[in-house]
Amino acid sequence: MSDTQDRLLREEGFAFCGTINASLSHEITNVFATINELAGLLDDFFVASRQGTPLDVERLAGTTQRIAAQVERGRRYVKRLNTFAHTVDDRQSAVRVNENVEAMVTLCGRLAKLRRVELETHLPETSPEVRGRPFDLQHIIFRCIDVLLTTSKEGDVVQVRVESEGERGRLVFEGRSPLDAGTETASKHALLDVLTRAYHCETEATIQPGQPVRLSVSLPRSLSGEGEKP
Repeated sequence: MSDTQDRLLREEGFAFCGTINASLSHEITNVFATINELAGLLDDFFVASRQGTPLDVERLAGTTQRIAAQVERGRRYVKRLNTFAHTVDDRQSAVRVNENVEAMVTLCGRLAKLRRVELETHLPETSPEVRGRPFDLQHIIFRCIDVLLTTSKEGDVVQVRVESEGERGRLVFEGRSPLDAGTETASKHALLDVLTRAYHCETEATIQPGQPVRLSVSLPRSLSGEGEKP
């Protein structure tokens, strides 16, 4: 890997981390805001009670249940953030493709929601594996999803599929609407091309005005290139 490639991967890796952390922290902030509103509602109940209004036990119970639900929601977001943080731990682990696709589709859920686009997964029963860091595989998945979200229209469904190619796996990302002529995707596609080549993937892309966007990424046995034939 050249110094230029290495620097680009570091810079874009930081940007990827920032995007995921910003999205999750936004969701966690929403949880805190909702809990704060519900706590204010509880306070209103108690103020009214001190002024002689009987406590509505049903409304009180319902509010505490809503708070508990928000706490559980926040716990899930923190768990996702913690799991994502640990994707950089081991550079040569056996990485299950299905699990990492599911994780990244979940983490990209808010980004898709903002564009009013749905992400739909299709996974084989037996997951392909690749050696490397989960972070690197998730970075590739994220960049592919990013291209599809950029080129999708409101109400679209983006399909994310995992296919087995012998011992290897292939990622397929497909939109449904024809690409508009004015949609700018060149820079994101160029970044994806650099990223996949650096990780020894083979990529096929259909990004042409008037046709649905399709990306296919054939994964190597090792994202580091170790054990790969020249």
